[in-house]
Amino acid sequence: SLDEHITIGVRRRRTDSDDGFDMTQSLSPSQAKKLKMYANQVTEETGCPQEVLHKFIDAGSIFHMLIDLKAASYKRNEDQEKAALLELKELIDSKDFKSALQSRLTACLLSPNITAYVTNTHTNIMEFIKNHCEVFKLPAALIQDVELLAQLSKIVSELLSSIRGNLKAKLVASIAKRMSIMDTAKSLAHGIIEVEAGHWNRYAFLRRCLRIFLIGVGDYKAIQLEDLYSSSLEPSLHADLRAKITMALDCEADMDADEDDQQHAERAEDDMDHMNDKGSEGELGMSNEADDDGNLGGGEHMMDNGEEEQNQDEETIQQEPEGNEDDNAGSGFIKGKNGKPPKFTSAKFWNYVDCLLEAVRQAAREEAGPDYAKSAHDVYENAVQNILVEYFQMDLVEFPGSMVVPKLLKTTSPQWQTTIQDSLLW
Repeated sequence: SLDEHITIGVRRRRTDSDDGFDMTQSLSPSQAKKLKMYANQVTEETGCPQEVLHKFIDAGSIFHMLIDLKAASYKRNEDQEKAALLELKELIDSKDFKSALQSRLTACLLSPNITAYVTNTHTNIMEFIKNHCEVFKLPAALIQDVELLAQLSKIVSELLSSIRGNLKAKLVASIAKRMSIMDTAKSLAHGIIEVEAGHWNRYAFLRRCLRIFLIGVGDYKAIQLEDLYSSSLEPSLHADLRAKITMALDCEADMDADEDDQQHAERAEDDMDHMNDKGSEGELGMSNEADDDGNLGGGEHMMDNGEEEQNQDEETIQQEPEGNEDDNAGSGFIKGKNGKPPKFTSAKFWNYVDCLLEAVRQAAREEAGPDYAKSAHDVYENAVQNILVEYFQMDLVEFPGSMVVPKLLKTTSPQWQTTIQDSLLW
């Protein structure tokens, strides 16, 4: 009949596993006893607690046992994940972790190819870390956990700020000590990276930027103006900085001349007093030195050279497009005629570096033409390098140090350093 079920009359083949046992039924006492005897044997062989196995058998049916197995497996995995997460939290809070991370981040900022030191730097370094965990020796689980990733991001931000402060302090010291750029590179690298010629070029550029910056903000605490300024900086100086330097140097020269005239006048007056008023020499011992100590930085912003850059510079202070700048802004160090504060203050050295680095690239783009990103990319890259090499050569003339320019031995940088220099670009 068409109304009957289609399976009626179909003979099922008996399988080997179909022995008539209903797995939904609970184990009979005899079956449970046999299983417990086997469990005792397993206990002797494996050391598994007998109570655990007997409790599992007492679950009853096979399905109950399977549910118990699933629950135990889930609990074990959950405990393992919690233990692993605890280990990661202990790792990220350890001094060794932060020290190793700082070493790699220092290598990032010392890369001769890094795009910028502040502008979008934190964001791009975090993306680089996510894509190259092996470079920083980070477990992948740390990157995959949202909470730990946020903590890592905060640590990276703080370390970058500290590293920038340390690099700046070393650059200031290198100028004050008249160190060659090769010695400066060794000081900056501190054994963390293998130094190549490209590093010399970039560090010479950084030192040039720092000299102009210290002049711009009037920070002569560690280095006097006459030691910062030289004619080689002229091509990089805006008219307002040239005027500032000229005025300061002229004032210093006038000050020295006034002191000489005053000393001559005092000597002449002393002679007259000695001739006309004998016995009054005791009054001539009074000091008449000028109060001015000759510091050209008087009244200007002073800054501790070891000061760390502020974290807020990282993302919030972006370089505005050239067209949005005030026409009277000039170098960015002088207050605008409309009362607008200076763009670059004592805490924004690395923002200034980013600005000048972009200016170098813009000059290279103009030389390479509109196809600088495509067919003329090699021309563009060569133009950038040529500008930096020129800065290196000028630096070498002014800061020869006590050593001859060494011939770089052909060394192979470690793979992690190569990855940073080739891939940390944006």
